[in-house]
Amino acid sequence: MALWALRLAGVVFALSVFAQAVFAGLFVTGDLGMLSMHQVNAAVVLFSAVLWVLASVVLVVADKASGRLILFGVIAIVVTIAQMAFGGSRVLWLHIPLGVGMFTMGLRLLTAAFGYGKERS
Repeated sequence: MALWALRLAGVVFALSVFAQAVFAGLFVTGDLGMLSMHQVNAAVVLFSAVLWVLASVVLVVADKASGRLILFGVIAIVVTIAQMAFGGSRVLWLHIPLGVGMFTMGLRLLTAAFGYGKERS
């Protein structure tokens, strides 16, 4: 169950971070309502990072998983909160590149979640 929660959190994180770029792009082209969607979706990104941490704690305790799973989630939470602060205060010179980094982080979470438990050759 915890593994599926971890995978769900990774998928939701990656997709919602991708959606953030779409919402921001539509806002820049003149659709002002997309800024509200961008703000609401930021909460989805944060929620998925919290879900990741909860699921990874269960996996570490119950299944002796690597503590790196927890570390990935804590980093995702910290970066997401920073990203929300930069965006809310319109510090775009940090907000935009950090968003690109968050997309990479989403891909890393997916790799960790779906690679968990598989033997490495």
